[in-house]
Amino acid sequence: MATFQTKPDMRLGGIKAYAVTSVVTNGKRSRQWLYLGTFPTTRDAKSEFNRVSESLNREKVSAIHQERHESKTTPTLADAVPLYFEAVEGIKLNSSKGLKPYRIALSHTCRFLGDLKLNELTPFKIEGFIAARRKEITYKHTPVGIKTIMNEVAQLSSLCGWAVKNQILKSHPFKTPQRSLKDYFPKVEKKPKNYLNLEEQAAILKASEDSPYAQTITKVLLYLGVRQGELAGLRCGDVDLARRAITVRAEKTNDYRVLPITGELVPILERLKTHRPTFRNWYLREPKHNTYLLCDEEGRPLGEPGKHLFKNLAAKAGITRKITPHVFRHTFVSNMRAAGLSPYEIMSLTGHKNVSTLEGYGVNAPKDLLQKMERAYPTVTTLARKVDEKVDRRFILLKTPLKQGYKLAGAVGFEPTNARSKIW
Repeated sequence: MATFQTKPDMRLGGIKAYAVTSVVTNGKRSRQWLYLGTFPTTRDAKSEFNRVSESLNREKVSAIHQERHESKTTPTLADAVPLYFEAVEGIKLNSSKGLKPYRIALSHTCRFLGDLKLNELTPFKIEGFIAARRKEITYKHTPVGIKTIMNEVAQLSSLCGWAVKNQILKSHPFKTPQRSLKDYFPKVEKKPKNYLNLEEQAAILKASEDSPYAQTITKVLLYLGVRQGELAGLRCGDVDLARRAITVRAEKTNDYRVLPITGELVPILERLKTHRPTFRNWYLREPKHNTYLLCDEEGRPLGEPGKHLFKNLAAKAGITRKITPHVFRHTFVSNMRAAGLSPYEIMSLTGHKNVSTLEGYGVNAPKDLLQKMERAYPTVTTLARKVDEKVDRRFILLKTPLKQGYKLAGAVGFEPTNARSKIW
């Protein structure tokens, strides 16, 4: 199976030992040199060859050659990242920012693991990356958050999944059914999501009335619960006021959903069909403005419609904590839960894929619990009345069986006796 060969080690001195085998690739036989190590004498090298050759068989030699071939052809992480983004360049993976967050996340992993080949990204290497990343300090002079590191590992896992799908990797190097991504991180309790209570919602709607643009953004975010990137991608043709429905394209999940339009949104959307809102006034739409629902003077979509908008609105409404466009999505889920919608109904409106995601969202104070509980058991009162009537009737029969000529029929009920039969 294998022959013994040696070469002098010109750099370290001694003898390099090899086990030379042959392998057939694409119908052609070629020799393969398996390096055994560097030894001081030929005798020591021969002893190591004899030890190794005993365990070498055809399957093991093929596995070694396959592993070496994959190691040669598998790119490093730094080389694979450009190929990955080139393959997904036509897909917007996250809102209006496109691939930017993913490039940032993978740039951090490349700083630590860029020289490793994709098949060398073992769980041990990933744990080392997480430990080293947690020791770093951000530009805000705070430690890097667990959620940030989890996102970076998730993006690295997505890249490895792409490599497996395109047969660059044979299998995922660090994610298996026995070890998921969350197993690399300590369990952290989910913090309640930041949301607006009913008084704050009324206050911020009141504060936005002076500006057509602010009022439009606030109402659409609050009554539809869409992401900021989904709001930026809304088109004029997506609004169907006759059916009271609007089509939302979810760039994050690469799908779309149809949402009902509530009564509070109808006047705003009717005017958006013919006018374009600015901070001070409404302007008639020109032909170049008829593509996107929210656009600039040139008809281009607004990248981040709610950015820097709610800081002043929150101060005007008397809200001290930070308000972002995504807070309105949290508020939408909170309002729907308080209204009694099931998690699956809410998921159809928000586009979530997992029920557990909704657990972190705040819930406004429930209302009308007594009426809802009574509606949950509509037949209880009727059944109880029927049972009471049946028990009362049997009790009356039990009190006067002899006077009315009845006899006890087992433990079930009473039967009328024959006129000539003896009474007990």
